[in-house]
Amino acid sequence: MSTYFTDEEYSPKFNESFEEICTELKSISDRLYELLPDTSLSPDERLERLARVVPTSLLISDNHKTARSKLNKLRYRLDELVHFAHL
Repeated sequence: MSTYFTDEEYSPKFNESFEEICTELKSISDRLYELLPDTSLSPDERLERLARVVPTSLLISDNHKTARSKLNKLRYRLDELVHFAHL
């Protein structure tokens, strides 16, 4: 009985390519910069500043995430906070 993992287990299949994720992260980051053009803020910090003006939102902050998890978080928070259909 083998105790090693297969190559496929180390390389999960994703629905979106890394390039698609990077492109969308860049687009969201640019849009957030247009809304809050402070160069000292990260996209996450911009989202949290937007969250402060939405009465029902919660302040949520995490650091050191992968691009895929950042994109998923940004998508979720945007939908939750402001529903930017055109973003």
